Amino acid sequence: MTSTIITVSIGVGLLFAGFLGGYVIAEQTYSPRNMMMNDPQTTTQWMDTMMGTMMNDPGLREQMINEMVKNQQFMQDMMQNSQMMEMMSNMMDSSMMSQKMQGQDMMNGMMTGSEMPFNPDVQITIPMIDGYYNGEKVYFIHTEISDKDMASMMSMMVNFPTLHVSNLKNISPEETSRVYVFTNGISGSGPYGGGPFMYQIDVFDSIPEQIEYSQFRVPHLVTWNDNSTPRLLTSVEEILQAESNGELTIQQTENVVNAPTIVWKSGGMEQRASMIQRMFESMPEIESEVTNVDVDNYVVMLKMHSQSSMAMMEKEVVNP
Repeated sequence: MTSTIITVSIGVGLLFAGFLGGYVIAEQTYSPRNMMMNDPQTTTQWMDTMMGTMMNDPGLREQMINEMVKNQQFMQDMMQNSQMMEMMSNMMDSSMMSQKMQGQDMMNGMMTGSEMPFNPDVQITIPMIDGYYNGEKVYFIHTEISDKDMASMMSMMVNFPTLHVSNLKNISPEETSRVYVFTNGISGSGPYGGGPFMYQIDVFDSIPEQIEYSQFRVPHLVTWNDNSTPRLLTSVEEILQAESNGELTIQQTENVVNAPTIVWKSGGMEQRASMIQRMFESMPEIESEVTNVDVDNYVVMLKMHSQSSMAMMEKEVVNP
């Protein structure tokens, strides 16, 4: 029993560190998981003790990574636990984790395709979020953001981790697009109660296949003025016109969010992404293959691949 609890504790640390993309999950149930979920003090103690143990034992670290690939039920329960989510937001600071890993060399090694133990046959499920582009619904995911507080807010919003990656701020402005986020006005609806502030869902300035599209978006906060009458806005043009009329104000933030678009409309036809590059900017070697999209239930299924493994698979197909 004790060894199993240790196993679960180390696995939590690995997930929060961003290992396995933060999302590599499959099916297996650990018998002590309910005890861990219902006793935050025990969980914290194990985390503090076992993180150090794991870092000093490469064999144990490798074993735990392999175990976490199999463990879906535990991860789902963990995401529903507020104490664990709070721990997650504290541990997702990549710079803090680099210190805990005792050296950037180890971190870089874990983030390379040669050592990343992604199993291309294991599919993962990530919640999709809805927004608007030019009056039409789009569906997207957010995987990373440069601001720690926003990472926590987004994680709680969809009950799934959004990683805090401060280095996103280093992305050139020419490589970013915009997302307009409402801070007041029309009350939100849908599965998440609207956008991150619980008002109407976000509005995008571009979609895939457009030259100005980027999955790295700078949030612009939209606030209705006191003397105006809020209404639903579904395009950038409507937002800018309302700003010109003095109805609302727009504030550009300093944050950058990694928010790949999964479903959009082009020419009146629904389009769906097939591959997502740079899904995790913190792990540039990882690409994601979209295997199934369920718009009704707001989820997308993906398979994770390293670029090196993808190149190997392509070579095998060309030279059987």
